[in-house]
Amino acid sequence: AEHTLGLMLAHLRYMAKAHASLKQGLWMEEFEGPGPRELQEVAVGIIGYGLIGKRVHELLTPFKSKINIYDPFINQAPLGATLMGLETLMKESDVVTVHVPLNEKTRGLVGTREISLMKPGSIIVNTARAEIVDQDALRAAVASGQLSGAALDVFDSEPLPASDPLIATPSTTVTPHLAGTTRQAFVQGPIWIGERMAKIAGNN
Repeated sequence: AEHTLGLMLAHLRYMAKAHASLKQGLWMEEFEGPGPRELQEVAVGIIGYGLIGKRVHELLTPFKSKINIYDPFINQAPLGATLMGLETLMKESDVVTVHVPLNEKTRGLVGTREISLMKPGSIIVNTARAEIVDQDALRAAVASGQLSGAALDVFDSEPLPASDPLIATPSTTVTPHLAGTTRQAFVQGPIWIGERMAKIAGNN
């Protein structure tokens, strides 16, 4: 969840682009695309409202973003958010972030049609699994300028070649699948899994 927020900020505020530019000795004074944007002026669509989706919502609350949520397993909107269908979320969100597990129902959940519904200048953030978002459709949308870019931690081939459009284009902010690799996660992960398994066993 923290990594997701970091990618959003790095992309929307042009931190990643400015960092790369400055490292190359260039002082960025002009901006391509929509230019830097604050989180309070964008609508963030959260696909999947499990533990991570909820935490992303919590972290975004102080930034005063408008929060849209799609999750077919909940029927009441959380406080400070609007619950809606997937198509509506894609149409009404400036930033769409993915937080569902990968399975046969979610593979390709965000495909060509869903991406085509997004506003010009919007972005997709994916720290979940690459296959949830159709990677070829994403490449095409970024290349055409339909999306202003994407912020990604997961890819359909890892490590992704430097020549891949998702890496080569300046319109993406990318990290090498490290969203879950914190010291706390390595310590807490097994504990959380054990607690979940014990709860499931107790319910049976």
